[in-house]
Amino acid sequence: MSSKRQNITTGQKLALMAVILCAFIGSLLYISHIRINSLQEYKQQLEHIHDRYVAVTLARQDELQTEKQRLQTEKNELIEGLDQTHRDLEAERERNERLESRVAEITDTLDVVQRFQDTDPELLKKYSRVYFLSDNYEPEELTEVPEYFSARADDETIKFHARAWTYLEDMVDAAELDGCDLRMISGYRSFDEQADLKQYYTTTFGRGTANEFSADQGYSEHQLGTAMDFSTEDLGHNFTNFSDTYCYQWMQKNAHHHGFVISYPQDNPFFQYEPWHWRFVGVELATELYEQDMYFFEMDQREIDTYRADLFY
Repeated sequence: MSSKRQNITTGQKLALMAVILCAFIGSLLYISHIRINSLQEYKQQLEHIHDRYVAVTLARQDELQTEKQRLQTEKNELIEGLDQTHRDLEAERERNERLESRVAEITDTLDVVQRFQDTDPELLKKYSRVYFLSDNYEPEELTEVPEYFSARADDETIKFHARAWTYLEDMVDAAELDGCDLRMISGYRSFDEQADLKQYYTTTFGRGTANEFSADQGYSEHQLGTAMDFSTEDLGHNFTNFSDTYCYQWMQKNAHHHGFVISYPQDNPFFQYEPWHWRFVGVELATELYEQDMYFFEMDQREIDTYRADLFY
């Protein structure tokens, strides 16, 4: 009897353990089911978040691409605007340069015209039986040649055109540096002084001989004030031998640098050979004559007149 109760009790225990085990397994299964459901919901949430992220990212990429294109368009427009501005500025600079060049040309032209008007037209005329100076003509201004430049035996003052004096002084100084002691005999002569001189030569030598070396009044370059008769310290007043001096050779090679040309070279059609008589015609014209191996009287007067504005410049 007790053995049967004991077996029941054991059976009951086993049943109870089975029930407990089933309950435990059921609980585990239930918990697993809930966890699985929770994981699926979490997965769905993650998928939803991922889809939203992908959608936002794609939308943002489209916005970024649109913004990039807009910025690129603005950049291109800005570059084009800058290029156009550069082209406009370059065109304006070129216009300004042309305008400045034109203004400079006009200014130079006006300057030349002014210099042309300010320069005595008589100073580049071919006298010596071609052009005539009136009895009341005088240079605009004369200056006295310093006494130490003079080779005259008397105390008579030598005068020269004031605007041409600096060229003459520079030539004498340059000659001295090269060992040439240039001196001066006769510069400006008035109409009356030339008439008196011509009368003296005519009385002394006869009209025919006098006409060979002395111009009538009004035809002498000395009345212009820009002609000078030269000598040397050794020759003094005996300047007729000037052609035999080193100074004459020096002037033949260098006088044009200072605007002087010989008026009556050998075989000239006006007067006898006068190596001592030189005339200021301006550096530009004197240089042109030297380079062309021409004499002043050989050039056409219209061409000579084109150098008038440059006579003292």
